[in-house]
Amino acid sequence: DSDQLAVYRSDIRLQELCVGMHRVGMRIDAVERKRHDARLSASVRKSEKAAVELLGRSINLSSPDQIRELLFEEWGLPWSEENETESGEASTAKDAIYELMRTTLPDKIQAFLQHLIDYRQAARSLAKDVRGLEPDILGRVHPFWHPHSVVTGRLSCSSPQVQNVPDVRQDPDSLRSMYIAAPNNVLVAC
Repeated sequence: DSDQLAVYRSDIRLQELCVGMHRVGMRIDAVERKRHDARLSASVRKSEKAAVELLGRSINLSSPDQIRELLFEEWGLPWSEENETESGEASTAKDAIYELMRTTLPDKIQAFLQHLIDYRQAARSLAKDVRGLEPDILGRVHPFWHPHSVVTGRLSCSSPQVQNVPDVRQDPDSLRSMYIAAPNNVLVAC
């Protein structure tokens, strides 16, 4: 009986901590955010331009239908049943593209697939990690912290999801540089 009460009290403290972290928020460096926006926008344009030059015509790299038509109909690339959509079409998802890249393909196709991957990574980071942020008037974002949504017992967060902002291993010019500590404070990653 007393053990359950201790768990309850601990849980209340954890929930209060999550509410406090939401209320305080995380500061965003507006100059860094703008720099990352420009950098990722340039990367998106560069990948689009390279794909168009390679193909000799324009293609919407955001369109799974256009990518599917190019790869599997026009170029006749094979796909496995493991990489099909629910409707039975060839998938153009990241894992399917990486699987294609592991096969022996002409240089032009390998280059196109690399431009597609680069485009998607930059476009996703731009939309989700840079432009998707909505700082308040003080320049802070306020993620919602969830103490019970993950069965492993760790905290998770949403709106924005700040726990998986790419670090320097995934992005040498890490987007984490946008998050700054308030004066006389430090940020801790663990």
